[in-house]
Amino acid sequence: MSGAGPGYGPTDRGIALRIWPLLGAAALGLVPFTVYSNFLVDITRDSGASSALMGWLRGTGGVAALAVGLCCAPLLDRMSRRAAAAAALAVIGAACALGVLGTVWSWAGFCLLVGAGTTVLNPAVSAMAADRFRDPATSGRAATQVSATMTLTAVLAAPLLAGPALLWGWRGDLAATAVLAVAVAVLLGRRDDGGLRHRGPAAPGTGSGQHALSGPGSETPGPGRARATASGTEVVGSVSPGAN
Repeated sequence: MSGAGPGYGPTDRGIALRIWPLLGAAALGLVPFTVYSNFLVDITRDSGASSALMGWLRGTGGVAALAVGLCCAPLLDRMSRRAAAAAALAVIGAACALGVLGTVWSWAGFCLLVGAGTTVLNPAVSAMAADRFRDPATSGRAATQVSATMTLTAVLAAPLLAGPALLWGWRGDLAATAVLAVAVAVLLGRRDDGGLRHRGPAAPGTGSGQHALSGPGSETPGPGRARATASGTEVVGSVSPGAN
């Protein structure tokens, strides 16, 4: 079952269907450094640099993540999380495109940009997943699915990326990641978060005995609703102000 009855939260499958773009974004954030680690020997040989330098460049990604995290953490709640996630994915996509060049300087930019992008992307998508649902328990389950997706990606990304690399090499993996990151960034940027928020079961007192009126201007403020009839005005039912 993908749903649940009144009074129960959605199933895990139902939550995943609502937040699947966010799960994809969380997974993509871990792919670039996985490619870098998987093919470090080939990348080092193609760049002509020493293995010590290339390993040091990987560490600069952590430094960039720390610096950007400290600077941007106070700003994340003051801007649109959707815009932050889309921008972070665009940065990751640009970093992957830069890494395709294969030079030492392109790898330096790659590590810095990926570190900066992931430190913004991960908290943004987790918060967006939680914001899709009003119920606190369901919000927590949605955020947990994002964390579980990142953990699963960290475990499975290396063997899954090795297969396609046999056909097109590590540059093909980076190019495909860049395209997917930009595509998901566009999807997140154009998607209406408010329309996907889970409304939950109807509040007490707003059941079938209180009929909603259709059409603009058909509801009147106050404890009751009224409608025009041939004999005058008929009170339909009592509705709390919050139900309007």
